Amino acid sequence: MLESYDDILTVDEACEALKIGKNALYDLLNSGTLKAIRNGRVWRIPKTAVQEYVVKAAGDQDTMIIDRYFVENDKLDTQCPAYMVQ
Repeated sequence: MLESYDDILTVDEACEALKIGKNALYDLLNSGTLKAIRNGRVWRIPKTAVQEYVVKAAGDQDTMIIDRYFVENDKLDTQCPAYMVQ
C-alpha cells in the first residue's frame, strides 16, 4: 500500500495515501487519532502510523457492521456480512 513512500510522510503524501482531504487529515492529527510529529507548524507522519490507522479503522468498521447486525437480528450467524468476510 505505501511501498512507494518514504518512512516519514508529509501532509500532502499522507492525504494522497489515505485518499482524504487536508481538513480531514488535520482533524485526525489534532485529535491524536493519527500519530505524528509536529515541529512548529510542520507535521511529519510516520508510515507505520498510517498503516496502524488503516488497520484500526478497518477493524472499527467490522465492529460497527457486527454491532448493527446484532441490533437488527439479536444474534450473530453466518449471514452477517462481517462474518462472511473472514
